[in-house]
Amino acid sequence: MNTETVTIQEQVNVLEAATAIVGTQIQFANKYKILDVEGRQIFFAAEETSLMKRQLKMFCPTCAPWKVGIALTDETNERAFIVDRPCTCTICCWNRPVANISDASGTPLGTIQDPFLCCNYMFTVKDPSENDVLYVDGGCCQLGFCCPFPCEPCDKVIFDIKDKDSESLGSITRTVPGCLKFIFAPSVDNYTVDFSRVQQPDHRALLIVTSLLIDFEYFSRNANNSTGGGLAACLLSAATS
Repeated sequence: MNTETVTIQEQVNVLEAATAIVGTQIQFANKYKILDVEGRQIFFAAEETSLMKRQLKMFCPTCAPWKVGIALTDETNERAFIVDRPCTCTICCWNRPVANISDASGTPLGTIQDPFLCCNYMFTVKDPSENDVLYVDGGCCQLGFCCPFPCEPCDKVIFDIKDKDSESLGSITRTVPGCLKFIFAPSVDNYTVDFSRVQQPDHRALLIVTSLLIDFEYFSRNANNSTGGGLAACLLSAATS
């Protein structure tokens, strides 16, 4: 992986957005295009969790299972990486979930753990020997967590990538898309991963997976669902009246 920056574009699922507008969101499989700095697609990620298991993240995203296949493009089934986070019975600091990442041959690349922190959003990236190699830290004081809107400063959440000595190696930036997409599919986001100072290819792959895990745990719920349609429902009502 020669590029120093990748962009991850989550794809809009029309059926999922429609079910959220009427207040009964159904979680469909998330899909993502992963582009290099020149805008060329280098990977395609698709969630492979079963339909029934996907619904668990509506109620308990920390415990819900999560399985993703990452292929070289969306036009081939040639696998590059496999991500599997089993369902866990997690209570506060007990039995925290772990995502296992391996290459296409099944060789482990490492794991990603979501530690228990009362006032912080952070993931720990470990190598195959369970040694901490990177920390992805989002802090707790960014407006984008509590008020995600398509305007500054609420349109971005930045996670710092740090090594075990707390030296900054890059960042993962979650960006709210444009206004129209935000109204109808507010759970769809873009991510920019800057790992220019991360040298190991395996660690770069783990950081891409961490970006997908951030989306799964923190930003996959459509706000229209909890508000019975929210702004999107108001616009549809006005358009049909």
